Amino acid sequence: MHYSLFTRLSIVIFVLSFVGCAGLEKHIQKPTVHFAGSQIKNASLYDASIDFLIRVDNPNPIALPIHGLNYTVDINGKKMLSGSAQPGIEIAAKAGTELTVPVVVRYEDFLDGLQQLMHEDSFTYSIKGEVDLGFFKLPYDAGGTIALPKLPQIELKAINVKKISFDGIQTAMQFSISNANDFPLNANSLSYKILLNKIATVSGKNTEAINVPAKSDGTIEVISTISLFELGKVLETFKQDNAINTTVKGEINIPITGKESKSIPFSWSGETAIVR
Repeated sequence: MHYSLFTRLSIVIFVLSFVGCAGLEKHIQKPTVHFAGSQIKNASLYDASIDFLIRVDNPNPIALPIHGLNYTVDINGKKMLSGSAQPGIEIAAKAGTELTVPVVVRYEDFLDGLQQLMHEDSFTYSIKGEVDLGFFKLPYDAGGTIALPKLPQIELKAINVKKISFDGIQTAMQFSISNANDFPLNANSLSYKILLNKIATVSGKNTEAINVPAKSDGTIEVISTISLFELGKVLETFKQDNAINTTVKGEINIPITGKESKSIPFSWSGETAIVR
């Protein structure tokens, strides 16, 4: 980027005004740089786009051009990325500006699979580098923590008996999905295997898109048939009781980019209502 003629002339005049003095460095005050924090721009269960903010303050009576910025980012002690940028901007006289280092953090790069999100609350980062102002090269170094997303809480709330036939009993499995994150939960599908009263099994899959808003709960129903063979093991429960002991294991499939997706396992056990 070409700086304005006025700015370049101002710098020349400022420099020439001190020729013959004890040295230019004695007359230009050194700008300061510090880490101004981080902002999460976009997030999902797979990754997050994070802006790291570097503030530079110019105490001098003329604007100063920023020639470049380099950075190294470590996550959980692992070097994730490094690079450089040419901001091509000026810091106004007696003013400051914030430079942005945009970073995309993929959780699988430092976690042992996305299911580890069940056990981790946050990750640590460190960012360091240098701001090049021509006259000065200003180092910065900072670190902190950023919260990881929460996996959705998935429970089997009710089994609705829809139809009894020679094939078995047709049910609507009602799942509740709780999303505690600040971003919507979008999933392609949910597959499951259920153990009823620890003896009968039923499996199924929802292939419709799942959308749960941020900080909200959602419900999906999946039509599934319990075969006569499996039904015979728990028939008395379905005939007489209002609830049944269930253990659910499954996967929720989340989109990433394009046609790519990732499956995240979930599990739950408890009493599930029987609705006739």
